[in-house]
Amino acid sequence: AGISLKDLTLNSVGGRLDGTAAEAALDVVLNGLPLKGDFNVDLGGGTTLKKADMQLCGGTVKISGAVMPALDLKVTAKKIQIADLSALIPEIASLSAKGLADADLTVRGTPENLQAAGTATFSDGSVMGFPLSGKTTGTFKDMTLTLDPLSVDALGIPTAGSLFADLRGKTPKLKIRMNTRAPVTADTLRKNLPSLPTELSGQVERVSVALEGPATALKGSAKLLAAKILLAGQPVTDTLLKADFNGKGLITLSGGSNMAGNPATLKGSLDVSGKEPAADVALGISNFDLAMLPKFIPSAPQNI
Repeated sequence: AGISLKDLTLNSVGGRLDGTAAEAALDVVLNGLPLKGDFNVDLGGGTTLKKADMQLCGGTVKISGAVMPALDLKVTAKKIQIADLSALIPEIASLSAKGLADADLTVRGTPENLQAAGTATFSDGSVMGFPLSGKTTGTFKDMTLTLDPLSVDALGIPTAGSLFADLRGKTPKLKIRMNTRAPVTADTLRKNLPSLPTELSGQVERVSVALEGPATALKGSAKLLAAKILLAGQPVTDTLLKADFNGKGLITLSGGSNMAGNPATLKGSLDVSGKEPAADVALGISNFDLAMLPKFIPSAPQNI
């Protein structure tokens, strides 16, 4: 695997050569992706790119440094549409990644075997359908990507950790370790999960995620801990929820809490292997006073 250079269409190419100095202007379509740029090259003693200003993937890329005999480039990218990069790196499409990227990188190696290191930010984005934004320090080598440290806001939840992605196969293999950086309020969650009941308030103290395997068949677990939240003003305490991923699209859910002092349990599953997720979840509670029900669910009859 590597950068795919399957189809190149030249719309216009122009430039001039003066000794070892060359200037060029390109307007091409690479694998269906438009690319325009102005280049200033020194051909003496190798090939050095003194300046390259390009319009690519909806953003801009500026490059300078050695091109031959080997790459040693400084790259600055602004507002690059991640989804468009799949024209050059097809493996990106399998992550269903969208969003804008800015980066400051050092690139070495060859187009077939790139090595890169630097910092990047990702905004207004999503991966596998989940809203994401973040920033990281990363390295790319032998079609593997390491992001460490990695700070991500997922569904509005601020997390920190690391990600390793092996992009050498048809489906990327991932290893993800993330933990919340700070408590998350119900109001923050509701911005990305509008179906969350308005009667729910309070905060989640900790969320942790440990997943690995093919991107479409991740194994591992995610945990959520909330010491105290309020449902319609009533306390729900000591909540611990766990989701176990079996690698085949089935997520087993389990957990427990106390509702107004009464032990409650949750168990079930979420099947995400098909086109539409399917849930089978049961909530149990012991010794619950039914007269309390309207306090948790205002629409319930008041005279129970």
